[in-house]
Amino acid sequence: MKHMCDVDIAVVIPVYDASKTISRALDGVFSQTLLPAEDLLINDGSQDDSIDIINSSKYQDLVTLITIENSGLANARNEETRASKSKWSGIKFEISS
Repeated sequence: MKHMCDVDIAVVIPVYDASKTISRALDGVFSQTLLPAEDLLINDGSQDDSIDIINSSKYQDLVTLITIENSGLANARNEETRASKSKWSGIKFEISS
């Protein structure tokens, strides 16, 4: 799968113990008609196998995974803002269980 940048936005997925939902979140991002310029996953100190799922997924080469010390959702989003190179960042994409 080739990642083609359609719009200059960043999709951010905060990841904390998301093993039950991360695959569905990634499928949702990559099934859109227009793909974002960046797909940032902020690992907020996950204790489960979320990161293994991301690293073994078909999207592993299409996302940027940033790991931070567990410090909460707000800090994860702030880290995304610092890391993003897109014109529009901070787009929330959350999957609830």
